Amino acid sequence: MSQAATYSSKATSAKRDSRSSKVLVGLSGGIQSAVVAALLRAQGRDVVGVHLKLSSAGAPFLSRCRKTADQSVAEAVRLAKILDIHLEVVEAQSEFQAFVEDPFIHDRLGQWVNSPCFNCHSQFKVGLLLREADRLKIDHVATGHGASIAHDPSLGVYRLLAATNPHQDQSAYLSGLSQAQLSRLEFPLGNLSETIVKRLSVEIDETLGPDQARSQPCLLSEREVEAVMRPRLPSYFHNPGAIRLGSGSIVGEHRGSWQFYPGRVVPPEMQGFTQEKTALVALRLDQEMGSFVAISQQDWPASRWILADLHTVRPFDLFHSLDCKLRLLPGGSSWPQRSAEYVARVLPLEGDRLLVDFGDVRVPLMAGEVIVFESGGEVLGRARAVGHVDRVKTAQGAEDVWGGQKS
Repeated sequence: MSQAATYSSKATSAKRDSRSSKVLVGLSGGIQSAVVAALLRAQGRDVVGVHLKLSSAGAPFLSRCRKTADQSVAEAVRLAKILDIHLEVVEAQSEFQAFVEDPFIHDRLGQWVNSPCFNCHSQFKVGLLLREADRLKIDHVATGHGASIAHDPSLGVYRLLAATNPHQDQSAYLSGLSQAQLSRLEFPLGNLSETIVKRLSVEIDETLGPDQARSQPCLLSEREVEAVMRPRLPSYFHNPGAIRLGSGSIVGEHRGSWQFYPGRVVPPEMQGFTQEKTALVALRLDQEMGSFVAISQQDWPASRWILADLHTVRPFDLFHSLDCKLRLLPGGSSWPQRSAEYVARVLPLEGDRLLVDFGDVRVPLMAGEVIVFESGGEVLGRARAVGHVDRVKTAQGAEDVWGGQKS
């Protein structure tokens, strides 16, 4: 623990004068959470560890994790003994299903794409740890997330900031947090370098080692999505249907409407009715025909998009346009390729809707995906893409439709 004490001063940027000495730490069994617990112990805090246990039912969502649920529990128990802290193991599969699995499946059935990582980090992990803290009568919760929190006394608000190291930054996946939650949270690793975190982990237990990299949120592959959804769907969702161009000509066949959503790339193997395979994306679903209308992939990007389901991390002026950075998930095999971030102007509309204007840049967004907006390294909030307001080209000409609109 001597090395942890040496570096504990580096975590003081997250320290608040009003914090209590007792703190709950989400102990996953990995490097980050172990270092967080060690740093807080070195500061003289009374640390209680909580491990959220998942069953094998969550395996498709956790496909990139290196350990099974039982292995993670065993590792958390072992680290708690090394760190000399009390550990609570909480069965969390039902909450994981409610906050992560079910919303993911619901969106996909509505032809909206999403990543389970946003709900997993904000609603499931942080939300459940705060609930356990309430049960144990503990005010503060600390996690190993790559982010930091700063209190602005002039405005009386907490700001969610990106990690110092962009390769370790996970602040975007915490964009669903509220002011009440931020007032109780601590992210001690947000301003520490990866080198220091690895050095501290080896000091705690050399078996952790530098080879265990930070677990970054991931985008599920279509094979993993199928593993999640196929066993849970009524048979009619598996019915095949035609893939059509705007002219009405059939170019291929899909293997079930649940597999498609506006903006998804149509794989060449599904274009079996034409000799020439072209780059197509799904535009909209014809409910009566059970078929998808597709357009050229180059015609999908747009410069103006409508966002809905706005959530702001802290209050800010939405009555005037705001120039900010928009962060997106990377494109994949079934997503149009695009940059991970763009600078855009955000214009408020009625209700919780926004118009995002990318200027001269045309950007391919997916209907329903989460878009995070930030300014100056601060996460301001997030919203979801509803559809674009550019004119969509088809073989029959231009259509005045919202590409990706959810009915």
